[in-house]
Amino acid sequence: MDAHEIDILSSRFSGFGGSDAHLFSAVAKCDNLDNLGITHRRRIAVAMGLQEPAMLQASPDMQAGHDFEDEVAILFPDYERERLLEQPLVGRRFRYFAHADFYKAGHVLECKKSMRLTAEKIARHYKWQLQWYYLLGVKRVTLVADGTDGFS
Repeated sequence: MDAHEIDILSSRFSGFGGSDAHLFSAVAKCDNLDNLGITHRRRIAVAMGLQEPAMLQASPDMQAGHDFEDEVAILFPDYERERLLEQPLVGRRFRYFAHADFYKAGHVLECKKSMRLTAEKIARHYKWQLQWYYLLGVKRVTLVADGTDGFS
């Protein structure tokens, strides 16, 4: 496991990140928190320190995403890669954060690759995560997607 993966795993204990944005959407839509899905409940337990996070096993899709980020890095060499953006929650031990794929002067490039979804469906699927960056003071977010309909 490299340093970035260790940072991502350890950050799961101290708050909520951009990949958790869908969780807040689910909570907002849920009329009874007992009906909240097991995955969401497990993630909350990890953030509260009640449960260990599951170890991430790199899947072929995850590796394709990393490879796609390597390609994007060539196109945007002046952007900082894997920038941690964070804000503490006042009076709490929690924080909210995101690991931006690429960052430069208030602009985030978030890369997503899918071998099953079109770029439009990728955008819909990740809309909450993309909006999360604005909570962290980012001024502009650009989705760089590579879907079944090609790069956009």
